[in-house]
Amino acid sequence: MIIGFIAVVGLIIGLVSLGIININPIQIATYFTITICICIALYFCYLLLFAGLNQTEKKQIIICFILLITAALFWSAFEQKPTSFNLFAQDFTDRQFFGFEIPAVWFQSINPLFIIIFAPIIAWLWVKLRKQNRDPSYITKFIIALLLTAGGFLVMSIAIASYLITQNGGTVSALWIASSLLLLTLGELCLSPVGLSTMTKLAPTIIRGQVMGLWFTASALGNLMAGLIGGHVSINEVDQLPLLFVRCVIALLLGALVLWLMKKSIRKLLNQTSTPSQKSLDIQLEKV
Repeated sequence: MIIGFIAVVGLIIGLVSLGIININPIQIATYFTITICICIALYFCYLLLFAGLNQTEKKQIIICFILLITAALFWSAFEQKPTSFNLFAQDFTDRQFFGFEIPAVWFQSINPLFIIIFAPIIAWLWVKLRKQNRDPSYITKFIIALLLTAGGFLVMSIAIASYLITQNGGTVSALWIASSLLLLTLGELCLSPVGLSTMTKLAPTIIRGQVMGLWFTASALGNLMAGLIGGHVSINEVDQLPLLFVRCVIALLLGALVLWLMKKSIRKLLNQTSTPSQKSLDIQLEKV
């Protein structure tokens, strides 16, 4: 069966390379995005209607769905780095550094570099705040992540707008994109490490593994959406970039607002679903 599948894939690749079959990557990404969205919605409907869950568990599933959509929204903005951000770095950023022209692709390494630098700092900060009983809740960290990412896109909006206003054929400072990527990285550090833990606490025990698996579909969905949002922008359509970035800011702010409005309900459910062992672990961590 595996050999047959490989043969079919090889045949398709060969037909594509010969030009016999034409593939539109945008259409494929669109179909995948729609398919994933439908599958996620149908599966959550199944869990609500046919999984035999009680009312509290159904509320938990609804909140899991909201957090999954929020995560997909975050990743759809965050993964603009290889698309619209890369275009900005390539054509509109001053990449000269003491006579050396920095390759545009090197800007993709800024995010991993910032993670290495700031991950220990953020971890230390959470531990310190926890000892002082001031550690933000999981949902607050989600909101902070969305706000930081919105701030990163606002920086990019200002950068490209300043370029369009001057219209002198020059470029803007690389500090613009570096500052934006710093905000995006800090947002990632607030959302990504705690997202799976939050879903684990919220998900009913009987379907916890399935909900954890659904969490990772948020990343896949976000990546597909990022390609559809920013992948079509070209150097000849640079005037569309400010509008694109502003739309991302608005979407992220709306996501943060929805989570803020639901914050109390989500925290209440998180406390209700904590097992004695989890509560014991939380008390032990507070003493560390």
